[in-house]
Amino acid sequence: MNIQELKEKINKKENELNKLKEELKNFAEYESIMILNPKTTIEDLSELKKELEKIVGDFEKYEELGIKQLAYPIQNQNKGFYIDIEFTGTYSTVSDLEKYYRKNENIMKFVTIKKEDF
Repeated sequence: MNIQELKEKINKKENELNKLKEELKNFAEYESIMILNPKTTIEDLSELKKELEKIVGDFEKYEELGIKQLAYPIQNQNKGFYIDIEFTGTYSTVSDLEKYYRKNENIMKFVTIKKEDF
């Protein structure tokens, strides 16, 4: 291998590194809270968790907070089953996650925030 080939190889690796650095800038920590229908079954919860893992990968936190009284009725329900998750991802991860929330009939309400924003 000559000097020119080494320089080209170094430049290629530097370009790859710069692309990875740019990609890393797009990652952030998020927290998402869902309110599910209180009649959601254990099987539905298990399926929900599997789907969430497919979308966000590994959770930093996944916590089922249980059934709580709502401040106002949502979809004619006075109670809801709360789930809180924390994860690291990109804006597109959040977008995919919220698309899934809208399609899931058990999820009555949700909010996702970027953790450093609050």
